[in-house]
Amino acid sequence: MDMQAQDKRLELASRKRSYEIGHVTKCMRMDEDATWSWWKVARDDLQTDMISETNRKRRRMKRERRAIERPQPIRRIPILPQDLPLHHPSAKSSNPSLSAAHGSALQQSIHRHHPHQAQQLVYLELTTLSATDCVE
Repeated sequence: MDMQAQDKRLELASRKRSYEIGHVTKCMRMDEDATWSWWKVARDDLQTDMISETNRKRRRMKRERRAIERPQPIRRIPILPQDLPLHHPSAKSSNPSLSAAHGSALQQSIHRHHPHQAQQLVYLELTTLSATDCVE
């Protein structure tokens, strides 16, 4: 009986050892597969980045080549007209018969009847300060 128990223990120990070896082998294979999977993902990312960089450089070189072959036209700034009046016209100078009271009544009437129309602007006639006025 003692022999059968010892044989049973040896058989169980042998079975346990084979299971442990199988488990360790499986874990090693899974680690190796994970490493290769990571390497493939890193390789694909690097390849994608390199292709993108190459495409950017190629597009930039094409833009530069087009700019060299066909230079951009010179944009000219238009010259200001020389016959502009120095002072803005006021309501009094453009129509002397129009008084200030009549003008404000006219504007109120226009605003009441046509509220969507913009108000007319009136430029004031200002005199320049003399040198003595500036010092004070």
